[in-house]
Amino acid sequence: MARLLRVHVTVFAVFLSVYSPVNGISNIFKSFSPLFDLTLSSNDTSTNTVNVTVRQDVREICIPPLLLHGSVDPLKSQYKSQDVIRIICKDGYELENPESSLLYCSQKGLWKVFTLGDSIYIPLPRCIVKERCPPLPKLIQGGMQIQDGGVGAVTSELSSTRAIYQCWYGLELEPPESEIRYCVRGKWTGENPSCVRASCPRPPTVTGGFFIARGVVNSVYVTGAAAKYYCDEGHRQKGPPLLTCSGKEWTPKDLPACVPIESSANEYYTPKRIIPCFTKRHGRSLEIPDEKNS
Repeated sequence: MARLLRVHVTVFAVFLSVYSPVNGISNIFKSFSPLFDLTLSSNDTSTNTVNVTVRQDVREICIPPLLLHGSVDPLKSQYKSQDVIRIICKDGYELENPESSLLYCSQKGLWKVFTLGDSIYIPLPRCIVKERCPPLPKLIQGGMQIQDGGVGAVTSELSSTRAIYQCWYGLELEPPESEIRYCVRGKWTGENPSCVRASCPRPPTVTGGFFIARGVVNSVYVTGAAAKYYCDEGHRQKGPPLLTCSGKEWTPKDLPACVPIESSANEYYTPKRIIPCFTKRHGRSLEIPDEKNS
């Protein structure tokens, strides 16, 4: 004798007891994804077998994801296919995967990342504690600007915040690569910088002349120092007479020179100006030609 059993349920799991005249009661357990419609039928066509067929109809409905330390916008009890939600973390928390901030309900009743399409799977979002960096020390003779987190001295900075340093005029940052530092996973990149005096090498010497430097600090040619060039008797000046220390180099780049004066029957050299030289040549008066007649 054949028996027919039909069951229609909407469950997370199915546990059925099917009776057969030969085998008695047979227990069948089957689990499915939530919110599925199942239709099960059993037809005893012989004396020793029980056939069970399952028809699965997807209802294309998603339930809100379970989220600690965050919320879903908009919040509903269930969502239809193609509905989009935004994940918002509480203050002091951030998404473990920023790509999962937007999700949509797929046709399979599963949440998918909105920007990556249906073929790429990313775990459901989690809100984790933001990693903060310790406060940065004050930069002596310079300033520091905090971006993506405020300006000035801040007690702690959020991940992805960056600090930009700048020294006062005449000073340079040491080490130079610490001009911009980033807060990455609770630590600042680079080293704590300091501001030191920017300096140039000794001014170039010229044949047939000399220079007098101004703005030298402890025998160091700091930014802003200047070298004024003069020529010895019998030479005239060519090129710029003044070099200035700027950015570790002397400007302009064209170097001064003192070239000998060639005398002829129709041309002779007459000194027009006398200046004292207060360098190692102390006590010597140097005659240089008047630039207008040189």
